[in-house]
Amino acid sequence: TRRVKLTAFVLVGILVGISSIINFAERNSIDPLAGNLWELFAVAACVIGGLRLRGGFGTITGACLGILMISLLRQGLSDGAIIDTLYGRAFSRIPEAAEREALEAYLAAEAAAGRDRRQGLANMLWAILNTKEFQMNL
Repeated sequence: TRRVKLTAFVLVGILVGISSIINFAERNSIDPLAGNLWELFAVAACVIGGLRLRGGFGTITGACLGILMISLLRQGLSDGAIIDTLYGRAFSRIPEAAEREALEAYLAAEAAAGRDRRQGLANMLWAILNTKEFQMNL
């Protein structure tokens, strides 16, 4: 309805204002192109987290894990550090030795086959999101 749309726009405006103040406080300057193309990272993170582009459903937890994956890739962490972080956020525990070895072997096989690292990590994240352990933690 009209009231819901108005409320959504007002809320977005308030959040943009708050984030602009935080961004200014961190950088001590204002750059009009500071957030240029961040929307692509947001869409990519949601897709990696399991959201369907043609409609359907997705979870907030999956979107948050997608954002985590994108941020980990942008930081340039090693595969082991990414696996530890994903397990910590998804399962609230560190991976067991057998789990770590299996995931590192998978990522090594993907790299040996010449496939993109991001796609291999996205497949690993999708496998984690579809485990019974993760779905029971929701």
